[in-house]
Amino acid sequence: IGNSIQDHHLNFTPRIELASNIKETLGSSLHSMIDISDGLVQDASHLSSDLCSIQIDKKLIPLRAGASIKNALSDGEDYELLFTSSIKPEIENVTVIGKVVEKQKTKVVDNEFKPIEIPGWIHS
Repeated sequence: IGNSIQDHHLNFTPRIELASNIKETLGSSLHSMIDISDGLVQDASHLSSDLCSIQIDKKLIPLRAGASIKNALSDGEDYELLFTSSIKPEIENVTVIGKVVEKQKTKVVDNEFKPIEIPGWIHS
């Protein structure tokens, strides 16, 4: 994740097959799915609700070559999948980077429940 501007945003393979595999494998345990096109934090915020926040463990985020954690949290056009499920997925090419937690003050928090408020792309 992150640093997509270094060619990835123009040369990526849509994760259609992986999305289908996730849906088929998890079935009703799959609760939501979105692609990361506006930044990880921005898109994770779309998976939160009035009852829950998304907690991201920054140490678990797989970084693209040359990317920093800040890039991974805010850069857009990664075109990777972000999803929530009620079970831990045992699927090839899937990395758990967080969990759904009881609603916090912000939509996305870190492991210490501190807000992650790094902006991504906001459509106007």
